[in-house]
Amino acid sequence: MKITRLLTILASMAAPFSSGLLAQDYPLSENLWTNPEFQNRFLGSYGFDTSITPKITADEQEIFKQLVPLMQNNANAAIQQLRSAITNESSAALDYTLGNLYAQENQVSNAIRSYQTAIRKFPNFYRAYKNLALVMVNEGRYEEAVPFLLKGLELGGTDGALYGPLGLAYLNLEKPKSALTAYDNALLFAPDSLQWQQGKLRCLMDLNLYKESAGMLEEMILEDSQNQNYWKWQANAFLSEDDMAKASANLEILKRLGNADGASLGLLGDIYLNEGMTDMALENYLLAADQESLSSARLIRPAHSFASRRLWNEASTYLDKTKSRLDSLSPKEQSTFLTLQAQAAMGLGETEQASTILEALVAEDPMNGQALLTLGNLQRELDRIEDAAFSYEQAAQVEETRVDALVQHARMLISLRDYSPAVTLLQRVVLLEPGPRYEDFLERVQSANRASKGQI
Repeated sequence: MKITRLLTILASMAAPFSSGLLAQDYPLSENLWTNPEFQNRFLGSYGFDTSITPKITADEQEIFKQLVPLMQNNANAAIQQLRSAITNESSAALDYTLGNLYAQENQVSNAIRSYQTAIRKFPNFYRAYKNLALVMVNEGRYEEAVPFLLKGLELGGTDGALYGPLGLAYLNLEKPKSALTAYDNALLFAPDSLQWQQGKLRCLMDLNLYKESAGMLEEMILEDSQNQNYWKWQANAFLSEDDMAKASANLEILKRLGNADGASLGLLGDIYLNEGMTDMALENYLLAADQESLSSARLIRPAHSFASRRLWNEASTYLDKTKSRLDSLSPKEQSTFLTLQAQAAMGLGETEQASTILEALVAEDPMNGQALLTLGNLQRELDRIEDAAFSYEQAAQVEETRVDALVQHARMLISLRDYSPAVTLLQRVVLLEPGPRYEDFLERVQSANRASKGQI
């Protein structure tokens, strides 16, 4: 049966976007005093729009000329000299420049105060709004940054410099639709910006616009076919559209490029397994296990997948070839690994090996619910009914395995036509997990119990 919505796939989808797409910085490079264009603009050789830029007096212009060498070589000295020149009546341009210097020196609080002072002195100061917003975005103060970004746009910031940061702010405020509009505008001015492309891509994924995501990634892959993230992200988009063939093709290309990491190979294994291609699934799972970057949870997952499908040969092969990593697992993960080994051995009829593993696990931890439950199943297969009942009772004391232990115990009793205690166990199950699944089961067993007693 084809499973199109896998928890494993969804977990894999989250990873690419949690690292990279939101980690965008906005250096104030346009406003560095090493930029000759910016120097000229401030010193008056570049025309000002006086509706959004404060005027400076001749004396203030002289101050700037004296500051330029300090700004380039000794920012702290420039800060001190500029602070001494600022008064309540001085131009907002001085406060703005002080804010830039503070920002360059990573004195964020001082920078914000200086920009805010510049805005109070000159309420339409576009560049002060812009830089204040960018500093706030860099600091992750997205909600505070949005009004200043919007004010900058209102004042004529139509060069695209504010749309990208606005998109990032909206994205972090969980407003992907607004963020998408902002990124679209940003890309009109800077179509080759990877920051804006990746921001837009994140919006499309958050809005479940997977076809659009895949199409956008197609263009990005054409520009940089060696970027493993693009292939991986497009595979995730295909998976979300239930297009397993395209997703697996992407991941195979990634593998042949030599750029497939453990998570990608594991995901490829998941796809093949859910398509019934067990040999190819096993091959990719084993390749994934060879990757040091593969997490311990991801290492164990294929064994779970094989066991849940009763593919005991594949489960046993996988566990045998990955047992060298057993020491790298946590105690709980080691227990899970060994329990899966026991299940695989049981499935292959190797009951003695399974019993040895499970008894050792239970001896080490008498409240190991999974080991107790599996041991109970083994004892039941071996017709050791009393031992199985005891194991199920012990497993039922562990919250994680309580319901399964009660159900398996009840099934064993039903197989023995011992219906009354089975009914009691299933009544507990229904209290723990109400719903038709177990309620219907209970009703059928109750009917069998009445019938066994000659009752209608």
